[in-house]
Amino acid sequence: MHPEGKITQFTMGHGLAGNEVNDLRVWKDTLWAATTNGLSLIDLKTIQSSRHVTADISHVQYQLGDSTVIQDLAGSVHNRSHHVVLPSEARQFSAWYVGLKARPGDIHAYRHIQRIGLLPFPWYTFHNLIQTAFSTPDTIWLGKPHYDFGHNLEAHQYMISTRVISLDGAESAEAATLTLTALPHWTETVWVWLAAITLIAFLLGRFYRMRLRYLRVETKMFQLKHQALKTQINPHFVGNSINAIQKFFYPPDPEKASEYIHLFTLLLRKTLSLAEVDFSSFEEEVAYNRDYLEMIQLRYGNQFSFQIKGAETIEPHLVFPTMILQPLLENATLHGLSETKKSVLILSFWLEQDWCCCSVSDNGPGIKISQARKQADSSARKSFGIRMLQDKTKVLNQLYPIGLEIRWKDAAETTNGCGTTVFIRFKPLKHPPIANP
Repeated sequence: MHPEGKITQFTMGHGLAGNEVNDLRVWKDTLWAATTNGLSLIDLKTIQSSRHVTADISHVQYQLGDSTVIQDLAGSVHNRSHHVVLPSEARQFSAWYVGLKARPGDIHAYRHIQRIGLLPFPWYTFHNLIQTAFSTPDTIWLGKPHYDFGHNLEAHQYMISTRVISLDGAESAEAATLTLTALPHWTETVWVWLAAITLIAFLLGRFYRMRLRYLRVETKMFQLKHQALKTQINPHFVGNSINAIQKFFYPPDPEKASEYIHLFTLLLRKTLSLAEVDFSSFEEEVAYNRDYLEMIQLRYGNQFSFQIKGAETIEPHLVFPTMILQPLLENATLHGLSETKKSVLILSFWLEQDWCCCSVSDNGPGIKISQARKQADSSARKSFGIRMLQDKTKVLNQLYPIGLEIRWKDAAETTNGCGTTVFIRFKPLKHPPIANP
């Protein structure tokens, strides 16, 4: 019992010869203690004057690969604030503390206060930002001189403030502070994630724009199909066909009338079927156009003839754009008929490296003369077939890698001959596309 009535604990660290005390006597500022190991004299005045304690950090250590790294921090008596930066590969970090007092045995415990802070720029991580933003409360606990952070230390900046507590209840007035920066791997930083998110957003935006563009092109193709159907089955075409049928009855020619009606019906059925797809086989395309030309030949009789050349050199199952040739054939039979001699139309096919080529030639007046006559005759019917064909060519090239090209040549521009030749070429698809719904 202290003379002033306070309970004071003494141990061998204070100078006792042993912890088993048989008798105590206090006389003035001295304490006489009879222990099993002998008589001990303790100066109480010295004990009371040594209540000042100080905390400091001895050293820190961590594992880096297979080696142990030890960083000595002792000796900084006037500077007890330390800053340690750990690489991302560091493991098993621990700090060692010491309490400074007249008698080292008086140190009872170490009180640690830990707070998580923001990592230095540019080592921000989302986890660290969230932890800092939500102000993680301080962690306080009593412990031994050894402060272990565990095997894997999360990437944060840790501020640890440590004070020592002596056996007589004295606490160090000044704390030893350790600022520990555990750096993350560069792949964990916010910049990598932001770059990944930006890239994903860019790709999604690009995909959306491409998808939107594809839908627009697909819609345009759908419209063109209906325009093609209207062009093929327009009142003018149907009217001319009916007039041609009537022609076979005056004078009567039932055989040719029956054949014409058969070809006309077959052509309408094929038109309805082919108008729903973008590609068909070369064999089907040639058969469709042959039926059309045979119907025209029945109509004009000996005044018109046609030839199909080179079809036997093309693979029958080659993927061919549907209804590309028919508008050209119709235009040739309407505006490319010869006025002075028999009209001849030649449809030719050939292969040229990776290209499938074809041409439509007539011996009519030519492009310039035909256009001049159309402009002079205000009652002449406007041909939508060629304009529709140009739009369809553009859309097909946007949807498929075929490089479809169409160009016209007037024979009068290069020779003194007459007639028009239309050249078509494209790169055949290796596999037919999926049929449109």
